Amino acid sequence: MTSNDFEEIIANAESEILDFKSEQYDFLNKANEANTAKFVKDIICFCNTIRTQSAYIILGIKESRTGEKELIGIDKHVDDAIFQEKIKNKTSPIPHFNYSTINYKNKIFGIIEIPIYKYEEPISPTIRMKGLEPGKIYLRRNSSNSEATGRETIQIYKWLESLPALHSSSNINDEIAEVISKITAKILPLSEQVAESLRIAKKNGLKKLEQFCIGELSGWHNTDEIDVEKALSYRIQSVVMTFNKIEINPYSFQTLTSQQMLDEILKIDKNASKHPLFFQHSITQIEEYIDGFPIDKDNSIIILSSAADELFDNPKLAGVINRSYVSKHNLKVIYQGIRQNLISNLLDIK
Repeated sequence: MTSNDFEEIIANAESEILDFKSEQYDFLNKANEANTAKFVKDIICFCNTIRTQSAYIILGIKESRTGEKELIGIDKHVDDAIFQEKIKNKTSPIPHFNYSTINYKNKIFGIIEIPIYKYEEPISPTIRMKGLEPGKIYLRRNSSNSEATGRETIQIYKWLESLPALHSSSNINDEIAEVISKITAKILPLSEQVAESLRIAKKNGLKKLEQFCIGELSGWHNTDEIDVEKALSYRIQSVVMTFNKIEINPYSFQTLTSQQMLDEILKIDKNASKHPLFFQHSITQIEEYIDGFPIDKDNSIIILSSAADELFDNPKLAGVINRSYVSKHNLKVIYQGIRQNLISNLLDIK
């Protein structure tokens, strides 16, 4: 979700399709099951609400009675997988939703999107929880969660029946096959195929593929819940690093390849050495870097600057700038890794 999309959503008042929460759902306190029950009820109510567009729960915003909004932000990170786990085995059918975060005006906000989905029947609790009775139907009425009346329940059934049929597995397979064909043929920039894969993932509730595509399109900046060395190893490259700024003479009579330039830096700078670097950059940034290199020559490198204390997790290096010297080969290896992982994620879909 872009900042503009986010602004358009939060400009609205709470309603049948929008709810604001001042805080993150507190799942860490296992003794407080009321928080889980509240979350489950919120999801059930939005799923059962008759509407023509996705519904949203925005975490980190407080709306006053006059409609004024206070942008508080959230300070607790909860992965989408935890949200999915908290509702697992508590409802029937299983609800479809996704959780993500956005950095807006230097604050983090949580976004729960509940898309329209053709369920076989309205969603109801399967276990007794605070405010929830098994088998009963709940919905969003105005800006509040309520138990559905008999008439409302009938209307929900009719609404679900009126929704277009879900795409069959054969249709999904056809779409996936077409995307894979374009990826392997390299017809378009890979970023466009990732975007197309994200569309397929959201349309069909493919969470694993969706998370991969979002990470590649937005950049892997929040990896607290991810084993980077295992899950994102294809984005790690060995590069030459140094705290010193090395000037490369563009008027030299000797033309050096990128590898020769890197070897020369290691020779002349005693502080320079090779280190593994995790590239957080979005796929579009990587494409821009690659396009910036000469097409038929290998005599260029790019310099990526970053805060040394954050890169090496060492507060003693606060204020020090680290420079990473990156070759076109480094970026092309990453780009190919993204390509292969996208294909693997698509082939894993059954």
